[in-house]
Amino acid sequence: YGHDGCGCGSCNDPAPSPTPSPSPSPTPSPSPSASPSPSPCGADDLNPIGLVFDFKTDDPSGDTSLLGGFPGFPAAACTGSVPWGTPEPAGGCPCGCACQCTNADADAVQQGGAMLRMRAVGQLHDGTGAPPVILDLMIKNTSFYMPWSSESTGRGVDNPFPLISLAADQEATFQFRLIANNFDCQAGAGCDPPAVVVPYAYDFCFFDFDTACPMEPCPDPSVLVEQVTTCGIDSSTSYGGYFMNGRLPSSARPVSQYLCDNMDTSEYMDVTTGDFGDGADCVSVVAKKGGRGADNPRSLSDVLGTCEGTPPHKFVCVTYPANTGEFEVAFKVGPNPGSDPAYGRSLLFAGTGLPTGTSCSTAPPGPDCSGCNPSTGFSCSAMYDPVQCLATFPDTPVGHCNSAHEKTPEQACADYRAVCQSSYGHDGCGCGSCNDPAPSPTPSPSPSPTPSPSPSASPSPSPCGADDLNPIGLVFDFKTDDPSGD
Repeated sequence: YGHDGCGCGSCNDPAPSPTPSPSPSPTPSPSPSASPSPSPCGADDLNPIGLVFDFKTDDPSGDTSLLGGFPGFPAAACTGSVPWGTPEPAGGCPCGCACQCTNADADAVQQGGAMLRMRAVGQLHDGTGAPPVILDLMIKNTSFYMPWSSESTGRGVDNPFPLISLAADQEATFQFRLIANNFDCQAGAGCDPPAVVVPYAYDFCFFDFDTACPMEPCPDPSVLVEQVTTCGIDSSTSYGGYFMNGRLPSSARPVSQYLCDNMDTSEYMDVTTGDFGDGADCVSVVAKKGGRGADNPRSLSDVLGTCEGTPPHKFVCVTYPANTGEFEVAFKVGPNPGSDPAYGRSLLFAGTGLPTGTSCSTAPPGPDCSGCNPSTGFSCSAMYDPVQCLATFPDTPVGHCNSAHEKTPEQACADYRAVCQSSYGHDGCGCGSCNDPAPSPTPSPSPSPTPSPSPSASPSPSPCGADDLNPIGLVFDFKTDDPSGD
């Protein structure tokens, strides 16, 4: 948790400032009914694993907000909305008819630089406690796109939910791509960075599905109805690749602690799955209930860990499988007949602010010594995930990364040795020279002999692994082969 309270330091001392950590922020507080179970590792020994999204920022000025060639927040030079009762012109308005900007950038569309790029919104954790790899999210429209007001597109200060504005009676498809934070390209110029392939499954969420029907019964449920469709989800999971209140993911995923299993969302959303058009493993969400700006979520805690009120009903999260670096999202807004210039809607999206898993920060296991001879390769290199070595390990010398983006065996062994020596005061296979035999165990005050547990009292599997568990407490053993000293 990076801080202490009464009982950790002197009770009269002020609590120290939190220690910066790669843990995602903001993390919603769990509801009392969903408190996490105690971990056998202890909370301070858990490291996040997976991709964490955090879109909240106090300075979005580094973002590129030019989706579709229309300047977004805060760059759009809007002149005002088309007067009510005035039909929308053919082809729409520059930056949308609620904006009519003077600085639309058609050249950016032609050059491939029309995008929404949000900086440093992804943190890729490998479970070791090492600093995360920082990623940007780049969004480009792959079909015709007309906003209602591009000034609403992007992210504002301290808002964890970015927006994409879309005019009424429109449908557009967007490519969401994770890219390296240090990839340099000029705003508006040709820019096509490669996707960073994430070796873990990760979650992405869509919020605030609304229609324009505040009254019941709704005279026309198609008016300004919002629909979101995305494909390529991990339908092999026990929950079919999508989750929400009333439909929880695996209990092993930290986000499951913040969802409500007794909610029925069918009154608010219609969710269908299957293969749609050219897409496979898709989920499509259609709004069924009217909504207004006042019920939009303002923080993740408004929707996660809150089991009362209307807003918690109106979001759906999907899980994209491991090795996914990009995905497509189709956003559709229904018509608004008789209300020229028709208005529009906004797509709200974010992550959960939580990792997809955790691991114990115990001593790393020694690698298999059988392949440690340099002439046959160092098997200890296998403990590093192939996640763009140079991005993950920026201090790795040139020549110490191979074509699979892994550290070379020599560099991996050297780093492993340094970790063992500095953190644990001993080494093993891979910590010394990989050709040296493993050193004898360092004497410790652990009790000996330790009785074996009976088969009927086998401990539950530990996430640390059996080799990483140390005994705690007093053990009595009265059995001896020489009682003459009694």
